[in-house]
Amino acid sequence: MDVKSIDMPSNSVYHTNMKGRIHVYTGDGKGKTSAALGVLIRAKGWGMRCFLIQFMKGMETGEVKVLEALGIPVKRFGFPYFPDIKNLKEEEKEVLLAGWKEAKRRMREEIDVLVLDEFSYLFLSGTVNQEEAVEEIKKRWEGMELVLTGREMPPEIVEIADLVTEMRCVRHYFEKGEPPRKGVEF
Repeated sequence: MDVKSIDMPSNSVYHTNMKGRIHVYTGDGKGKTSAALGVLIRAKGWGMRCFLIQFMKGMETGEVKVLEALGIPVKRFGFPYFPDIKNLKEEEKEVLLAGWKEAKRRMREEIDVLVLDEFSYLFLSGTVNQEEAVEEIKKRWEGMELVLTGREMPPEIVEIADLVTEMRCVRHYFEKGEPPRKGVEF
């Protein structure tokens, strides 16, 4: 089979001057962050302006190394450990609030694809109100593709999303007590 490259005309639906959409990747299965980062990498391949904000994650990861090598800015508001989300210490909440402040600022910028990874933990921890988040999301730059990830995404956020994918865990080797593996989980 002969595969040919397709040049998209400037008036194509694939042109960067389109209305941005809201993506949600949620559920208890593996792959939410991977799906979101795939969107970032694809957009960067077309020369789009991209940005990643990660909540909760503070450990060194392979994906951040690659994104930075590709010139995709990354800001992290997390910890080298996973805290008890229902009982965050005050200093842990302050880190998440600083991330939320950064996210609100970035949503006003002309960024083509903004990923807010582990976004749902802002709500699960009681750090940010869902209604406030919905209002801030609605005020984002109109051309922005906003990608939100995290388990148990609140219904208020799911309701305003244009694309919702729920990852469902059928089986995971973590259930057998296997630890996270470098290059696969981080």
